[in-house]
Amino acid sequence: MPIDAISCPTLGSILSGPAPGPLDPAPSSPTVGRSHFKRNALLVIIVALAVAAAALWLLGGGLFQAPHTEVVASGYAVIPEGYYTDTAFSVPAGATHALVSGSFTASGDSDNQITVLIMSQANFQNWEQGIHVEVYYDSGQVSGASVSVALPPGSEYAVVYDNTFTGAASTVISGQLTLSYDG
Repeated sequence: MPIDAISCPTLGSILSGPAPGPLDPAPSSPTVGRSHFKRNALLVIIVALAVAAAALWLLGGGLFQAPHTEVVASGYAVIPEGYYTDTAFSVPAGATHALVSGSFTASGDSDNQITVLIMSQANFQNWEQGIHVEVYYDSGQVSGASVSVALPPGSEYAVVYDNTFTGAASTVISGQLTLSYDG
């Protein structure tokens, strides 16, 4: 029997080859670090891009948009006794939180009074015919007031400075009304 041969007690045969030595070490585990680093870096970049895209969508989509603002009436006007003046404006469909706000003062006559109305354009046409209509704002006969009135979207409106009540003289109206809305 060769020197490096072994006899198997169970099989009774001679095995040739080198005698078994100490166990070979197990293969080393894969290196953690470089391969996972690339994958994790790519994952972080994808998540960051998704968050940035969502933020841009929210900011650009109106969720955090600054409100639109426009002046409806500003400055001053002289309204002769028995007359009125009106200004038309609209609130677009899809607008939210539409609000007309501001203030006005009246001067010039002995009572320094004016009536300010805000109503739909359709109601304004009826009001001109002397028909009683519903309004969103009616100041009553006053020498001045602050205005803050919410309006529904998708309609045409009129601001009316009315000096048609009995005994009124020419009145100078001054102030500013502003429409603001989101959307």
